[in-house]
Amino acid sequence: MNHFNKNKNLWIIGGVFTLAVFLFDLFSPLGIAGGIPYVALVLLTLWSQGKNPTFLAALTGTLLTIIGYLFSPTSAVPINIVFTNRILAILGIWAAVGVILKFKQSNSEMVRHKKGLDALFFFATEGILVVNERGEIVMINPKAGELFGYDKGELIGKSIEILVPSSLREKHVHHRKSYHQNPHPRAMGGANTELFGKRKNGTDFPVEISLTHYKTEEGMFVVAFIIDISLKKKQEDLIKKSLQELKVYSDELKASNAELENFAYISSHDLQEPLRKIQSFGDRIKTLEKGKLSAQSNDYLERMLNAAYRMQILINELLAFSRLTTKAKQFEEVDLNILASEVLSDLEVSIEKSKAQINIATLPIIDAEPIQMRQLFQNLILNAIKFRKENSIPEIKIYCKRNETPVEEKSDFIELFFEDNGIGFDEKYNDRIFNIFQRLEGQKYEGTGIGLAVCRKIAQRHRGDIIAKSVIGKGSTFIVTLASKNIIKNFNSNENHEKQKS
Repeated sequence: MNHFNKNKNLWIIGGVFTLAVFLFDLFSPLGIAGGIPYVALVLLTLWSQGKNPTFLAALTGTLLTIIGYLFSPTSAVPINIVFTNRILAILGIWAAVGVILKFKQSNSEMVRHKKGLDALFFFATEGILVVNERGEIVMINPKAGELFGYDKGELIGKSIEILVPSSLREKHVHHRKSYHQNPHPRAMGGANTELFGKRKNGTDFPVEISLTHYKTEEGMFVVAFIIDISLKKKQEDLIKKSLQELKVYSDELKASNAELENFAYISSHDLQEPLRKIQSFGDRIKTLEKGKLSAQSNDYLERMLNAAYRMQILINELLAFSRLTTKAKQFEEVDLNILASEVLSDLEVSIEKSKAQINIATLPIIDAEPIQMRQLFQNLILNAIKFRKENSIPEIKIYCKRNETPVEEKSDFIELFFEDNGIGFDEKYNDRIFNIFQRLEGQKYEGTGIGLAVCRKIAQRHRGDIIAKSVIGKGSTFIVTLASKNIIKNFNSNENHEKQKS
């Protein structure tokens, strides 16, 4: 509405001025002043909006200058001078148009720039303060007022130190003066420095502050950008507390694991001696009292010796499990092809007894601990032979290929497959079978339930893991993942290139 009223007034003034100049020119003898007054009409459009009023005033002035030349009374001034005067007047009118349009363009850009700066200043999500060389606040945006709890305009003219905690004000004055001596954009404080602001109600709160500056004829002004980091500090404190608690828990867990491993090793070792005595004295009784004991006593003695034998196997398995960490050795170059051949040789009796058919593809040379990899192959092959179907020849395939899972974090792994045609198991027990002492088949099959737990620990020590896929009655596939950086050479993912072993 203001723009409308302003333009309306300009049109009235312009119209009256134009009519007065035209009538004066029309009824006055031709003179040198001619159409020059119409330049003032064009200049009047400086206060109008847009280009159209300027062009309209220029066209009107040009047309009336020509009409005045044609219809004004003649005078003593030579006609060629009058004509030249009128041409110069018209040129002056359009020169004024150029100046005014350039001014309006610059002014329009300035207005847009100011609106942009105003939007940044008034609607910024961080507080902004502008301070003069005396430390007085000359501008403050709404967010800064909100942060410090002041109403609009309440801080204008006040010292910036009013927003600084009392204990820090003297130091702040020193820093403020130092900044004026060497002004440059920077963040306040340092890595180990905490900054605080003071609200109107007297409470302090942590802040982050960045400074910059600009200069005018009135002097230098410093602009401070302020962010309330109360929530961030609370989150950082919670994270620090959680990390400290996690470190304590991790240290306790490491100590606990070390104690458990030592306990398993020492206690298992200590159990060997009384167990050997049980076996030794049992064998003596069996030999010395042969034929003297009743059938029931002989049965009890056999049960005792069998239990001692199973206990010895369990203790040896526990010792082996504890040694995976406590007696771990450095990695070295291991040719899995040679290692697999040696394992098959060691298991020759079990393989011949079960008539197992074992097919092994070309395997890579890897960086690993030889003894542990031997345990891994041995345990998984024996597991496949043990859990074979009745009246069926066990068929075991061992091969290697790159992981094809499109999961980014697993893209740098290779997989060793141990595939059999055994009894299989329900996949709902997938996690359980790798826990120590877990046996899904009860007492039907011999074993301690430690073998697969050993395999998982070995795989994890080699920067990998082990999983199983199975269908009841159709067999199982154990997949050992290994980080590809373990692979040294001779990697071949063609599982059909096999060497048959039996």
